[in-house]
Amino acid sequence: MNSLESSQSSPRSSYRIWLLMLVAAFYFLPGITSLPPTDRDESRYIQASKQMLETGNYIDIRFQQQPRYKKPIGIYWLQVASHKLFSGADPRAVWPYRVPSFLGALAGILVLYLFAGKYFGRETGFWAALLLTSSLILVVEAHLAKTDAALFGAVSAMQCALGDLYLAGRSGMKPWRLAPLLFWLGMAVAILLKGPVPLIMAAGTLLVLALWKRNEAGRGLLRQLGPWWGLPLVLVIVLPWFVAIYYATDGLFFSKAIGEDLLPKLVSGHESHGALPGYYLLLAPLLFWPGSLLLVARLKTIWQRISRPGSVFLLAWLLPAWLLFELIPTKLPHYILPLLPALALLTADALTNYVKPPVPEPAAKIGRYLLLGVQGLLGLLWLSVAIILALAPAILQWFTAETIHLSSLVAIGAGIMVVAGAFRYLRQPRQKNLVVMLIGSCIVFGVVLMWALPGLELPWVAVKVRQQMDLHGPGKLVSVGYHEPSLVFLAGTETRLAGVETACESLNGDYRYLLLDSRSRDKFFATAGPSCKKVRSLAEFQGYNYSKGKQATYYLYAKEQELN
Repeated sequence: MNSLESSQSSPRSSYRIWLLMLVAAFYFLPGITSLPPTDRDESRYIQASKQMLETGNYIDIRFQQQPRYKKPIGIYWLQVASHKLFSGADPRAVWPYRVPSFLGALAGILVLYLFAGKYFGRETGFWAALLLTSSLILVVEAHLAKTDAALFGAVSAMQCALGDLYLAGRSGMKPWRLAPLLFWLGMAVAILLKGPVPLIMAAGTLLVLALWKRNEAGRGLLRQLGPWWGLPLVLVIVLPWFVAIYYATDGLFFSKAIGEDLLPKLVSGHESHGALPGYYLLLAPLLFWPGSLLLVARLKTIWQRISRPGSVFLLAWLLPAWLLFELIPTKLPHYILPLLPALALLTADALTNYVKPPVPEPAAKIGRYLLLGVQGLLGLLWLSVAIILALAPAILQWFTAETIHLSSLVAIGAGIMVVAGAFRYLRQPRQKNLVVMLIGSCIVFGVVLMWALPGLELPWVAVKVRQQMDLHGPGKLVSVGYHEPSLVFLAGTETRLAGVETACESLNGDYRYLLLDSRSRDKFFATAGPSCKKVRSLAEFQGYNYSKGKQATYYLYAKEQELN
């Protein structure tokens, strides 16, 4: 019942949708409220969104007084709307800014299940959605207030609508009535989130389908999509803000977004994020963990089914964009997140249609041994990831507090469940073994994100500063030596990230608090004027700036005459 031809008679199982939503909640929600704002990208996004709430300017994008012209407005509008809906009066509550990421991840999973269930069978679609939900990169991005999980949802909707139109023509089924509309709306939202990326992905998919064995169905896709009305609809949705930001910034947004962000990524490793081609291929066992082990183990089955219409579409979704990302010098792990639905569905299709291959002829054994060698190496990499994740809470707790909590032991036990379930499934392909693997991975992620990381003290410098400011009363902060965006978000938009020479000027003005790191403290008191030295020490603590990989001692002071 998993083939394209026979899946039409599969009954609609709505309970699976509710089950997927429940599973997604278990993967994505733990830690979403307890994890402090992370540096640097997330804190930059949420600070820019917070400033929109503070100023009422929903067109221009700024981090303090600096323009933030790297991405379009979409994620900021979603975060602002979410914060207005959920947060009440606390502008420093970080979790409302993360809700769009959670919803984007959930939307991508559900639309993949509906698409896959129609053409690959409900069982295949269900397991594809589960493997996607449990993937490490999606779990991480669903917890962070950035563009990537929301983009994942929009691109999944766009590509699944495209796949519906393509496969309906090959199977005799009727496409979704609103498939063309879903495609264009998904593209419009994705453009507002990330710019031209969705256009490139859709174009690559359409091109491969049109060229595949001179496929008439592929060449007719563009006509079915209705670009004569779809493209104007996209323009109606995206152009108003692009026109508004052009006039609001005298074209500065486009010169910075294209000239200082997009083009540098195409020609070199922008902001020290360069890597050679093959980066994503080597990283896939980590990003798609724990499902990556099943993908690697069933490569032969995937190859055997590669000429089927469903597999052709998934490869058209996957390969052009993947090759492009490999060739672009700038590489970040989350770039391939919108491609994981295709990878998950290829894996699930191989799992639910797996047939143990016959014993190969002697001439074919060499190729078989090579495949086993590759699978073995990737399997060791997968096992290494499992061990690291399972031991991470214990290691972090021991090195920061020289103690191990019960949660760490739970994570280790859950890691054993993941490994046992996965390898047992490879020997005995039964669903209960996959369930054991997924339950274990869910527990591991939950422990790491809800207890292990939030429970650390060293990385959350901004949280400690904010706690002291709340204890001693309102006031503005000037910081020397620690310039991370999370400090601006938690301490306030007027926080000044200064050097030693300019910090004294701020204290002589209306700034009350002073934060110094160990490198700048002696220099400040050696060069500051007498009035700036009249400060009282409030706190001294150790901190670790993970953005720079440096540990330091931090000192918080306040004007002596203004202390409560």
